Amino acid sequence: MSDLNEHNERIAGLVFKYLLRKLSEDERAELNEWIAASENNQVQFDEMTRRPELRVKLNEYNQVDTQKIWQKIADQVPAVNEAAEESTGTVRKGRVLWFRIAIAAAVIGIIVFAGWLYFTTGPQKEAAPQIVTTNDVAPGGNKAVLILSDGKKVILDEAQQGTIAQQGKTIINKTKEGELTYKANSPLTIDHSPLTYNTITTPRGGQYHVVLPDGSHVWLNAASSIHFPTQFTGKEREVKLSGEAYFEVAPANADGKGKKPFVVSLPPPDVKGAGVMIKVLGTHFNVKAYNDEASVSTTLIEGKVRISSGSSIALLTPGKQAQISSLFGGSQEGAIKVVDNADTEEAIAWKNGLIAANRATIKEALMQISRWYDVDLVFKNEIKEEDIRIRVPRTASLASVLKIFELSSQLRFEIKGNKLIVWQQ
Repeated sequence: MSDLNEHNERIAGLVFKYLLRKLSEDERAELNEWIAASENNQVQFDEMTRRPELRVKLNEYNQVDTQKIWQKIADQVPAVNEAAEESTGTVRKGRVLWFRIAIAAAVIGIIVFAGWLYFTTGPQKEAAPQIVTTNDVAPGGNKAVLILSDGKKVILDEAQQGTIAQQGKTIINKTKEGELTYKANSPLTIDHSPLTYNTITTPRGGQYHVVLPDGSHVWLNAASSIHFPTQFTGKEREVKLSGEAYFEVAPANADGKGKKPFVVSLPPPDVKGAGVMIKVLGTHFNVKAYNDEASVSTTLIEGKVRISSGSSIALLTPGKQAQISSLFGGSQEGAIKVVDNADTEEAIAWKNGLIAANRATIKEALMQISRWYDVDLVFKNEIKEEDIRIRVPRTASLASVLKIFELSSQLRFEIKGNKLIVWQQ
């Protein structure tokens, strides 16, 4: 049997388990990912799940008493009766159990085969997608603007591969992979020129990967920015972040006299804000600090992190997450809460090319959609604050992603230009 047929059988089995409401969480995520992979997959799923006669048959199957089926077949097959009468003890029990498993497997196999046959013969032209669209929206991509120390702006997604600019003795290059790198032109020469700063910003629908002057890697998510010196000369390597970024910090020495801490500063939105400072030596972590969300979170993947917010301090070890609630307003501004068993997969899913929610609420998941597809959310009615579980490639079109939301919740959508209208049934 070819790999294609095996894949078809696997998907057919998942679809039928979906209709029977027997999908596990992992199976649901797998099915969602397949649906979002292409428009054809979405059409096939629509056709299979909206055929009323199929649901009738499945309901009948759900009521099947496999014990009676087994007994009826056993009564009509002498060889089975003889084996049951002549055998005793564990031998007889083993044969009975084997036969029951065979019958159950046969019933399930027929259903899976029916699904496989459907996939190989193509969908019926009956149903239309539920989502109302005046136009679909393509996913985001590698888009960012580099702001040099003199204020000059470079649109990175339009820039050619090679040297983009020079700041002091630091050369800025765009690699063939599309990332931005900072490297000293003469690393053994002390640069006494005035310290210069650069800023990289991503729009909604954008992301970018930059290698800082110390060799640290930073992935910026949509609607984010990072401000940093073109060379790290002080006792600390400090950068300022807004939005969301994933950091892989390189260890660094300060003049051979010990390690130079790496500091991520989240400036307060106004003079009353508490602000947040994250200090590390060498580690991997994700920071989410959008000013239109109620809290800031730092999720540690590897190493150690020290977080301070006003008078509050927290130390993180891998797998923990610090949440600073109401950072951008409220009576508990700056208070740090540490979650011991954080969902690290969800926290860095965006960096790994996924729109994912395991413990996130529906509105939190929709905020991801809004930023990545550059659409404005418009709610027609109140949305329940309940959790949702999805896993969809960030390369999928908006309509495909919304289909997954519809399958996983009572949400309905309409796309009108750059507006995404949302309501809950």
